[in-house]
Amino acid sequence: MSLMSTQNDRLHTAIRDCLLAHHLEAFDWRPTTPLPDVGRYVQDVFWDCAKDFSLFSTRGFVPLDNVRVASADLSFVEELPTVPESLLQLGLVQKLRKEDVLMDVQIEDIIYILEKSKKTRTPMQLQQLLAYLATRARANTISQREIQCVLNATVASDEETTPTRIIALTEIKEYVNPDRIPPDMPVPPTTIPFKFTKKLSKFDINALGFQELGPLTWMEWLVEDSRTNRQLPSEQNMETSAAFASKVLKALSQNWSNMSQETKTAITKLLEHRTIIPTKQGMKKPSETYFSSVKLFADLPVVENLSFVKEGFLSALGVRKTLEIGVVFDRLMSGSSQQWSHVDLIKYLASVWDDVPTRDRERLKGTPVCPSEVSTGKPSQERYRISELYEPHDGLRRLGLPILQWPGDYEPRSKEAKLLHTLGLRDAPPYTDLVNIIASASQSADNSLREFALKYFIENSQSKGYNASPIKAVKTPFLPVQGSEDKLSAPADCFTNERAASLG
Repeated sequence: MSLMSTQNDRLHTAIRDCLLAHHLEAFDWRPTTPLPDVGRYVQDVFWDCAKDFSLFSTRGFVPLDNVRVASADLSFVEELPTVPESLLQLGLVQKLRKEDVLMDVQIEDIIYILEKSKKTRTPMQLQQLLAYLATRARANTISQREIQCVLNATVASDEETTPTRIIALTEIKEYVNPDRIPPDMPVPPTTIPFKFTKKLSKFDINALGFQELGPLTWMEWLVEDSRTNRQLPSEQNMETSAAFASKVLKALSQNWSNMSQETKTAITKLLEHRTIIPTKQGMKKPSETYFSSVKLFADLPVVENLSFVKEGFLSALGVRKTLEIGVVFDRLMSGSSQQWSHVDLIKYLASVWDDVPTRDRERLKGTPVCPSEVSTGKPSQERYRISELYEPHDGLRRLGLPILQWPGDYEPRSKEAKLLHTLGLRDAPPYTDLVNIIASASQSADNSLREFALKYFIENSQSKGYNASPIKAVKTPFLPVQGSEDKLSAPADCFTNERAASLG
């Protein structure tokens, strides 16, 4: 519209209002002197003629009983005939209001127009309507039932969406808190877009009966839509679009510490089996991905484009700080990397043990991952559970026990050694095994082994706890008897007092 056209419209409106004011003043009555009866007579005649009286309004000339006086901007119900502001102060209009012939706008009038009209409200009109209801709610001049009736009767259009979205406020339950959910993110159809409530306070919005859209409700809708592709375009599918998933995860991360534990648990369970983590190998489930600090293999699915997402949040979802033990076993057993051995495994696990999940620890204890020593000093072809092996120690080697193959020096106080013992590596045989070794050596006439085993038993009786073992209950003959090197006896069948020999 040109400037000249706008000025002409304003001039036309001003001239029209002046003429209307002039004619309305002509119908007005005033007290008369010296005979007041004349004025009253004029008034009575006016009321007799006013039965079919029409008054100029924002909708043209309308029967008087259909015209209302608006005390606020009601352009959101432009179909409602109201007295133009320029005529409100005229004497006749004031007298009509005083006599309750010309009524103020009631909430029932607004509801009637909204229900009767087939027109959808524009975005601007919807904002004005919500602001009007909020103002009246703050002033306690409207009930919650009346607010709900107005909302139930309102249908608006969001012309900025493609295609244009029709918003039936009777279906709206939530609003967007921009401190929790970015205003530019898609929201469920039961949520009013942020642009319609951005000028209202939280108190005002709650007064309208809307509840804040919670992160769990938001995520449930996004996940369901990503699964069905019903409403959102492909670029807003959080299981296939890395960019969109990054925005969603960032929003959740920023408010993670403010969520209840119940909400955190529900969101974690909701997302744990969804491919919502962007990685170098594409979208992956959280438990299949790794932080960038895990650099053992170049082909691992390491998270990317999540620099503003908190590590604690990703960890809660299941992103790993350590290699998944299945991946470790695959690399260890396949020999895909010549430098990756059981020693590399133990050194790696020792460096990250605090972050290794319990299920991986238990699996590691029950899986054969380490070879034993063979006579050549090389590792055996067969692998054993760590709990089946003994630490590399000369004394244990002489006993013929299966020794962990460990190239180079084995330091018993190292963090690797501590981890190995945590996983079950033995530092001494149980007394029953030691008894069997002695007995077997005696039967095979291996006196050197028998003597060493007996010496080991005696010297380590206290340090290894043999003295606390129920040795008296052992029935296997393994102790040499004085006077015959070939004869063995169980502990309960022999004596330590030499004079007992005199009794046979």
